[in-house]
Amino acid sequence: MKLKFLHFIFGCLIISACSNENKIKKPDGLIPADTMVLVAADLHLIESMKTHGVLPDVERDYSAYVKGVFSKYQMNETRYKTSIEYYNSQPQELLVIYEKVLELYAQKEIELKEELKSIKEKKN
Repeated sequence: MKLKFLHFIFGCLIISACSNENKIKKPDGLIPADTMVLVAADLHLIESMKTHGVLPDVERDYSAYVKGVFSKYQMNETRYKTSIEYYNSQPQELLVIYEKVLELYAQKEIELKEELKSIKEKKN
């Protein structure tokens, strides 16, 4: 799944990199790249939960989770949309953001596997 996701991101970057017309001016209140990594990771996790039926009331829960992410990082939907539009016009910056998202997911996977191993050892 990670590989497909990375291929998708690279494809989008290649397409957007072919045109300088897509470059937009850095907006006021731009979400910093390091924060955008955390926001993107949280939003993609929520999207995955929605896709895989983890949310009992998909529409209500999905909106609540997204609003929770915006609240967690002290932003609103408008600021997020403005920032993501900017980063979408900056392929190199967007690539770095998504590489860090994947690194974050990989680290979380390691932590969860260690926690699961610890729980299994305690049962034995």
